[in-house]
Amino acid sequence: MFKLCMKRHKDRLSLRQSTGTSTARATVFSKEQVGIFFDLFEKELASHDYPPSLIFNVDETGLNNGSTETTKNPRTKRQTSD
Repeated sequence: MFKLCMKRHKDRLSLRQSTGTSTARATVFSKEQVGIFFDLFEKELASHDYPPSLIFNVDETGLNNGSTETTKNPRTKRQTSD
């Protein structure tokens, strides 16, 4: 079924290499650590009164996380390439 879907939408989908989460990153990503991050983030926003135009939402796309494990995953061709 996957191959048929990919064949039907070959003009819109492609396969890309993805990387797994490193052990170091997985061990520090916990509910407690997320809470600590948002506590610090709230204090920072309150102390500097940043305007919304200076607050950005970013992700780790294209950043190396130290992992060498890769798998192939489908993605739309409209997304930026790594």
